[in-house]
Amino acid sequence: MYMTEYTTIVINKDLKAKLDLVKAHPRESYREVIERTLEVYIEEGKIDAFFKKAQMSSMKKLWDNKYDEAWERV
Repeated sequence: MYMTEYTTIVINKDLKAKLDLVKAHPRESYREVIERTLEVYIEEGKIDAFFKKAQMSSMKKLWDNKYDEAWERV
């Protein structure tokens, strides 16, 4: 028997409220909402921009430091 693996994520109440607003019907799961939203981004070719924007703050933390800036001057 094949079993799907699941994970738990933590989101704040503001994001939950936004997900509630885009539900197709009250009993739609958050997984379904997220999948449907990603499908729209993929279909419209916006998925790259979506993920780049999501990663931007993490990458800034990695790249914005005095050691990298020193390499730029070499």
